[in-house]
Amino acid sequence: MEDDVLTFTEGKLPFIVAEVGTSHGGDLKKAYRLIDAVKASGADCAKFQLVFADEIVHPRTGYIKLTGENVNLYDRFKSLERGEEFYASIKSYTEKAGLKFLCTPFGLKSARILKKLGVEAYKIASPELNYRELLEEVASYKKPVILSTGVSKLCDIERAVSITGKNSILLHCVTAYPAPEEEYNVKVITSLSKIFGVPVGISDHSMDPFLVPVMATLEGAVLIEKHFTLTRSGEGLDDSFALEPKDFKAMVEKVRAAHKNPLEAISFLEENYGKRRVSKISGDGVKRLADSEERNYETTNRTIHAVRDIRKGEKITRRNAAALRSEKNLKPGIQPEFFDLIIGKESERDIYSGEGITWEDVLGSYVGMKKEDEVFQLYTADGKETGTARRAECHGNPRLLHGVVHLHLFDEKGRLFLQKRALKKERYPGYWDTSVGGHIRGGEAVEDALEREVEEELGIDSASAEFLYTYIYRDKVESEFVFTYRLVFSGSPEAIQPDLIEIEEGAFFSKGEIEKMVSEGIVTPTFKMEYEKLKKLGAF
Repeated sequence: MEDDVLTFTEGKLPFIVAEVGTSHGGDLKKAYRLIDAVKASGADCAKFQLVFADEIVHPRTGYIKLTGENVNLYDRFKSLERGEEFYASIKSYTEKAGLKFLCTPFGLKSARILKKLGVEAYKIASPELNYRELLEEVASYKKPVILSTGVSKLCDIERAVSITGKNSILLHCVTAYPAPEEEYNVKVITSLSKIFGVPVGISDHSMDPFLVPVMATLEGAVLIEKHFTLTRSGEGLDDSFALEPKDFKAMVEKVRAAHKNPLEAISFLEENYGKRRVSKISGDGVKRLADSEERNYETTNRTIHAVRDIRKGEKITRRNAAALRSEKNLKPGIQPEFFDLIIGKESERDIYSGEGITWEDVLGSYVGMKKEDEVFQLYTADGKETGTARRAECHGNPRLLHGVVHLHLFDEKGRLFLQKRALKKERYPGYWDTSVGGHIRGGEAVEDALEREVEEELGIDSASAEFLYTYIYRDKVESEFVFTYRLVFSGSPEAIQPDLIEIEEGAFFSKGEIEKMVSEGIVTPTFKMEYEKLKKLGAF
């Protein structure tokens, strides 16, 4: 694998992976037929999935509509479970055919089986990109880790690569089945390569055999993965949008030709699909959730769920909770990265098996009321109090001007502290933001709101904060009347304790570093506005 996947050289053909997945239906003889067909297609690799239902979804996941069919997902996964011997046989047959063997684990058990089988690399599916324990497990094996990046944001990819390191290979992907070609934004391949400094390829779930694979080749993809089946009328979970052998073979030939003669490939695309469509699929290179996957961001990726009933007062453990996909029918829970933080916490209510475990479930009064029931102070355009409204009313109605406090925290070297917004945030998750920012509650004095927010978010005293200015911030979702303060912090940086529920991380940055962050578009619009105001005031 190392020569073919991890060590890429200029001018080398893309490594082509036939994603067989579970198309064999658990039938070893059918798996062999699929491998033979993959070999005949000219692919470099046959890839499979090592499935244990309990590693992926909860039994209460229920029926999910996949490619027009209602499927009981847990039961289907359960029917596909096979032992170590099954995969050992597939691996042996694949390698005897002269192909590389790849397989996707979905949890620690399946990963350890693959390690025992001596696989040369590990492929992680998009929904597991945030499954920290699994990433740490496969990273510890010191083998190449191929990460699909569908239904993810840049901050999710950054977190995953920070675990798997330079042994990573990223696959740009759209997690929809099938995925519309027009949403592929193929230029993201180059963007990810520049941002993370690792090889990048593509995992294509679209129906067309040529469009995305050929365009990805022209964009420099080092690996191309596409689903493979003996027939699209098969009963496999992915068969309906996979390529049949003759189409896969044609794709392989077209990809190889495109690599040898890019100009001829461009002409082929434009003549057969039209320049406008080709341009749309090429995209702008900005990594974002595709329209077809955005609504599934929280439910497709892993969150923490109860795997048996948890009674009020019972402690959260790894025996009664697990990181699973929520899918469509179960409420999502806390992100898996916080699993260690909630272990040992007592449940504030009865949590039924299958439910997502939320911060309110384990922190109770600390979290307080439901967010949508919070009451905000409203203001007139000249800063006068004019009543109150619930959060749910303010967010979504820009006519309601509600109060917000901001604090800019400087150290004695003149550096400014920025917080990175938690991934659970509704707006701008993973973006860098003002040191402290929070809403003014109904009837609460501005100074009291500032003191509360600074204590909650950073754990420090704001008594010596200096008032700077007010302004109004508006966008399509909300309108804020902002009271901005400045504080020079002379204590030890260790005294600043960011609230890990609200803040991903925090650090002091120089003016030059912040200028770079602003230019890269990784700060919130409100901070960008504040930063310009600070410069005009000479406060930075």
